[in-house]
Amino acid sequence: MARLWSGLTRADRRASAVPARPSIAVEIASRPLTLAAWALGASAVALDTVFIVVAVVVDEPGSSWHVSHERGLPERFQYLQLAAFVLSLAALAWRLRLRQLLAWTAIYGYLLVDDAFELHERAGSWISRLARLDPHFGVEPHAVGEAAVLLAVVGGSIVLVLATAFADRVGPPVVWLCAISAGYAVAGLVVDAIHEVVPTSTVLSVAEDGGEMLVVSLGVAAAISCLQRSQPFSTRELRLLKRRA
Repeated sequence: MARLWSGLTRADRRASAVPARPSIAVEIASRPLTLAAWALGASAVALDTVFIVVAVVVDEPGSSWHVSHERGLPERFQYLQLAAFVLSLAALAWRLRLRQLLAWTAIYGYLLVDDAFELHERAGSWISRLARLDPHFGVEPHAVGEAAVLLAVVGGSIVLVLATAFADRVGPPVVWLCAISAGYAVAGLVVDAIHEVVPTSTVLSVAEDGGEMLVVSLGVAAAISCLQRSQPFSTRELRLLKRRA
């Protein structure tokens, strides 16, 4: 939020008589695009919910509307959401000059490419064949290979984030990104790992893919909203804020 006011001088603030930290409600009233961003997020969440309900009620994994169907409508929608998220993070990193956000942009960019081209699945199968792994406790060798690749990706992501964590101050974008990423990790890693042990569970399948979709929808809305709020206020917006404060 501090960055939001960086475009204003102290004289501008005194002249406008606007509080240094306006409430979210006041700001949304003055900046319709912020409201539009969250309306877009709400619409995406609603569509995610439709896909999840269809998957639960119809329960036909072969249907193009099922969240677990390869290259189905939900998966294509997820690609679109991830691409929008990556672009929003890149724009936000450029505007705020935060290297932490560049790290997150790279991480989610990898996740988009991984989802589209099944990188960790292919790498996991290659590792399992190379190491000649055998099934243990009902877990297939390729699942062990995939887990090894995912652990390497998670470890690399943590190193990348920590390497840039002390380069900039920790602001609201980084805080909500951590929250979004925690939700994505639960759906994409924890639930996925359990699903590998119980591959026939429809509930776990829907929880994994549907959970990822819901988290990314919220992330896109938050990124676009933060991008809008990071802009210095225009003269018109300052007048509106002064009137509503």
